[in-house]
Amino acid sequence: EEKAMRKINYYRMLLGGISLLGLANVVQAQCVMPPTCAQLGYTKTASECSGHTFLKCPFDMSVGYCDLANSGPTVSCADGGYSDIKISGLDCTPKSYSGLTCYDCQTAKTCADGGYSSTQISGQNCTKKSYAGLTCYECKEKSCSELGYNLRSPKGQGWTCTACPSDPGYYSCKENSCPSLSYKMNCLLVDQQPQYYTLVGYSGDECCARAK
Repeated sequence: EEKAMRKINYYRMLLGGISLLGLANVVQAQCVMPPTCAQLGYTKTASECSGHTFLKCPFDMSVGYCDLANSGPTVSCADGGYSDIKISGLDCTPKSYSGLTCYDCQTAKTCADGGYSSTQISGQNCTKKSYAGLTCYECKEKSCSELGYNLRSPKGQGWTCTACPSDPGYYSCKENSCPSLSYKMNCLLVDQQPQYYTLVGYSGDECCARAK
């Protein structure tokens, strides 16, 4: 019986020692500062990880971790309405989108888009203009005077006269040529010597006559 009691006390002391050791470990654990979410790599919000697997921090459920490089859908230039290459025949401007080098490609500009001509127009006054990186021309019709339409009325029957296209109140006249085998001379002489000359037409302000 005494032996039995000694055995029981031995186990009691052993259990007590074990309990005291466990308590000491608990006290020691309470003195150690736990790592923060950031130290554990939980630095992103749910919105930042949208479309990716989101692992929440056990100490703060508002932050977590996701692998943006290798998980979920990848971002492309097309997501922003851009092209990832320059498209031939289009006017492409480099754009930065989500860390990517993209291109905003639009139909190439022409001089006509700015109301200009790509070449100088014959018979018009043209001034060189720069538009969208192009060399263009702003062309305006010449005035009647610049085009040689300086007369306010047509001349007589020895002239061929045309009206100015932009203002028919101005005329330009060109002297007619005499018919073949005739020559120009003063109309008064032709009238005075009808026995020698035959009137065959008019050239400018003079007559075209042929010898009889």
